[in-house]
Amino acid sequence: KVTDEENAIIDKIVLDEKLMVLQRLKLDGLISQEEFEKTKAEIIEESGMSH
Repeated sequence: KVTDEENAIIDKIVLDEKLMVLQRLKLDGLISQEEFEKTKAEIIEESGMSH
């Protein structure tokens, strides 16, 4: 059985992966800075990691 702690670690890894992909899209010029900020905020909000 997966513990809450393990789930939190998995969620954080997934979050980091998503943010890295997002960063790459911005660097490649595929999304604007504005889109990057908006999507990043949504991803963080969805993950429940917002402080």
